[in-house]
Amino acid sequence: MQYYDDSNYKGYYIVDGQKIASKTAAIYESWRLNKPIKWVYHDSVWDNFYNSFQCLSLGKKSLKSLYKERAQQLRDKYDYLILHYSGGADSHNILMTFLNNGIKLDEVFNRRHESVESKLYTPNSTNTKPENFLSEWDYAALPTLKWLAVHHPEIKLTTSNMFDTPIEKVLNDDTFASSAHWHTLINVYRTFASSPTETSVSIRGKSIANIIGNDKPVIYKTGDSCYMTFSDGGMAVVPNYASNKESFYWTTDLPALPFEQAYHVYNYFRVHKEHQWVIEANIMKSHHQEASNLREDIIKRVIYKDTWDFRFQVKRKDLIQEDTNYLIPDKDRWFLNDPEFKKMYDRWLYYYKGYDINHNNQITPSYCVNKSYLLGKL
Repeated sequence: MQYYDDSNYKGYYIVDGQKIASKTAAIYESWRLNKPIKWVYHDSVWDNFYNSFQCLSLGKKSLKSLYKERAQQLRDKYDYLILHYSGGADSHNILMTFLNNGIKLDEVFNRRHESVESKLYTPNSTNTKPENFLSEWDYAALPTLKWLAVHHPEIKLTTSNMFDTPIEKVLNDDTFASSAHWHTLINVYRTFASSPTETSVSIRGKSIANIIGNDKPVIYKTGDSCYMTFSDGGMAVVPNYASNKESFYWTTDLPALPFEQAYHVYNYFRVHKEHQWVIEANIMKSHHQEASNLREDIIKRVIYKDTWDFRFQVKRKDLIQEDTNYLIPDKDRWFLNDPEFKKMYDRWLYYYKGYDINHNNQITPSYCVNKSYLLGKL
């Protein structure tokens, strides 16, 4: 097992006093020792901000100005900036922040293997069900990339041939022992996706940042109080094999940013009491699908109001794989319908079962959160 300190990008888990980098390993130790799991994610930084005078001024600074400040931070810190872009609201807001403020962005990178994925589905602009996830490439990401090619030719556009990685490297005895978050087969492959620029001779000697959208604010209601926290689910999108991973939003370099985002969302629900049910703690723990999708739409409307155009997006949902009783993202279904990927899935399942993650009829590990911070009364 790997052991990490507070500087670890993805945080770490504590089980019976042990600091463990891998969530899967932490779950295994928790089950073996019958001890609880604690996730630590830069708690001291958030504590210091929350207890500072600066926290008392939440709501007085615009998110647009904080986004600009964060983009400039990254530009000043690194020689070369790579944005991991999906076409979704988080990464699109980052892209537009750089462009709207005239801050140089060197590269936009997308995790897609065109020769593989294009054969798995037929694009459909009218189907917003989860199983049509791959169409987001055609109607969300690709139009923006084409627009960039014409209007911002100075920005390099690249994609990842992630499925070219040998299966033995992706799935082996260390797969779950070294993974910071629980991953399905396709997500394991996604963690290998990094820009080919990183190994290019032309970039050698330069400092490179891989900018990740991470996630939106995690806020919840208990009684008449509203809290914010961070979830390790936001770490699932982070590539393991890219250098200098920089969260744009959840950053210790600008703690005001995630707190201000959360405060804006809190203010929305304070005014729109009819929607407060979607942030009830018990509703969020139950993974209520209608609440999850409505909450996602509301948050995007609040924190990305200047950049998000509500382009094509499918609903999110996790479904049980019928033949194994394991939970997988519905977006992975396209891959499992392909015979070659089914062979890979069987291999993934072998290692997954080897870690006893499915003990006690637990379908899949739940998200872990770190400390909670009171935003105010509702």
